[in-house]
Amino acid sequence: MKVGGQALVSFDVINEGGAVSGPVQVALPALPWLRVASPNPLPAITPGATNRVTLQLTPAADLSLGNYEGHLVVSTPGSTVNVPFTFRALSEAKGDLRLTAVDEYTY
Repeated sequence: MKVGGQALVSFDVINEGGAVSGPVQVALPALPWLRVASPNPLPAITPGATNRVTLQLTPAADLSLGNYEGHLVVSTPGSTVNVPFTFRALSEAKGDLRLTAVDEYTY
């Protein structure tokens, strides 16, 4: 995710059971730059069907660069699943680099 920008990340929730799931709730950690962009709760999922969850990442321009790890929780009335994640805050900033080489064996 680029700091100062926006990124959308999606994943699918699959009902591999034999009964309708009931409403699917997505609970996020308390990060100010992470939101659920899809409907929350999602409608019930029939057996064998999927539903897509979309997350909106909007890291501030002054967010420290690096990895941000955690987990979100996907739950239905009869089930709960922890989903681990790692998002990396990156910058597209450009700069100049100046190198000066000194040969210490020269008098």
